[in-house]
Amino acid sequence: MILGASWPKTVGPNQVDQFTENISIQKGNHSLKFGGEFLINKSDNDVTANTKGPLRFANLGTFFSGTPNQARITAGNLARSLEDQGIAFFAQDDWRVTPRLTINAGIRYELTTVFTESNN
Repeated sequence: MILGASWPKTVGPNQVDQFTENISIQKGNHSLKFGGEFLINKSDNDVTANTKGPLRFANLGTFFSGTPNQARITAGNLARSLEDQGIAFFAQDDWRVTPRLTINAGIRYELTTVFTESNN
């Protein structure tokens, strides 16, 4: 039996800013597409599960006698302000070789940065 192990628990993300741009060009029997995306993910976490002094009892008898076999307490500031970015670019060509044959070719690059914390 565990008391106080799962409340309160607050987890983000709080905000996702997304900037996207795509361009399409029709040139002869080629349909060219280009684009990119930039994401900013922000999360203010205050995960406090198992940090408010939960008590563990071996059984119901030890619970009623008030004899825990485990107690836990955490000190310090658990609040975190996390942020990471995502960047992506792509280029694509849909080439209509014949009315019954189209070749699709493209490339995409994606990068997701590591999390940073605003208070180190």
